[in-house]
Amino acid sequence: MGIAPPARALSVEFLKPMTWDDELDVEVSVKEIRTHAIVLSFVGRVAGSKVFVAEITQVCTSKESMRPTPVPKELRDALLGAVDS
Repeated sequence: MGIAPPARALSVEFLKPMTWDDELDVEVSVKEIRTHAIVLSFVGRVAGSKVFVAEITQVCTSKESMRPTPVPKELRDALLGAVDS
């Protein structure tokens, strides 16, 4: 699609301890689609218990200019389809 998606912001809040051998389930959802950015939310669970929440904002940038560019329609449509399903 001719874009690079660098992270602009990332936050993680750990709610409970985890160990290396825990089986971790991660739910990812689209929180927001902006003109030039996508915000994704994450919820991590171990044995059904929430262990962390996170959010990342990724900016769409042109590979040529490395300047912000609008989220491509194909990507926007795919993400909105994922939200609707």
